Amino acid sequence: LYLVDLGNTHYDASWVAVSTLARSAYSLGRRAFELHTLPLTPLGSRYPYELNPVQLTRAVTAFVNAFDSLDLANLHWAYWHACAATPHVAPAQFGAAIEALQGAYIKANPGAVPKGSAPPKAWKELRAALVTTVESAGISAEAKAALKENVLKLNRIDQRQRLKLIMTALDLQLGGDEDAAWRRRNDAAHGTPIPEGQELAAIRDVKLLRGVFQRLLLRITNAADQYIDYASLHHEYRILHEAPPDQPALSPLD
Repeated sequence: LYLVDLGNTHYDASWVAVSTLARSAYSLGRRAFELHTLPLTPLGSRYPYELNPVQLTRAVTAFVNAFDSLDLANLHWAYWHACAATPHVAPAQFGAAIEALQGAYIKANPGAVPKGSAPPKAWKELRAALVTTVESAGISAEAKAALKENVLKLNRIDQRQRLKLIMTALDLQLGGDEDAAWRRRNDAAHGTPIPEGQELAAIRDVKLLRGVFQRLLLRITNAADQYIDYASLHHEYRILHEAPPDQPALSPLD
């Protein structure tokens, strides 16, 4: 739950107000007051919103211990802005939060996933050959410079492949619907409108991307063994390894 500090009042022993402090706190454009309480993981086993001391202590301790290594001070900012975003831009916001979490994980765990498609030694030789080919081409100096700059980027792993590699390293499944939602996040990032009749699917994409972020965070921090699948009808509890089940394409009448 996003908490907003609006101030405080001090009382004397007779409960007479002696001082009051009001704050104009940042509330995500007042969207914070409309957000629902959606725990990342079950914090009890008997009923929704139960706070079991063991499970709560594990989660809080995990997040505190990872606060610096995962840069949670900035990561939670990205997460809450994504939660407050509207469906046509929220996929881009959650995509940015997931990429930030990936970057923090890779920085804290060097070598956990490869940096490029080709190993460093093989890429060094291949890059030299490609640069030589460009240099020998009968094109302008400006074109050569642009092509050589692109050559330097060829061995980079794209964000979709990086997500798959990190999910595999963390023993997390990436469901087909999650993968599709991740690919479609680019539509939101580039201002592509939601196709008419696909509004429900777009809303589910947001829930799936939020779930990917939550599963990654819970696994990386070891805060829990389960997550709450908000993309499912009954908000099922699932083990972290298990992806939300794929569903048939939604239509406006579903």
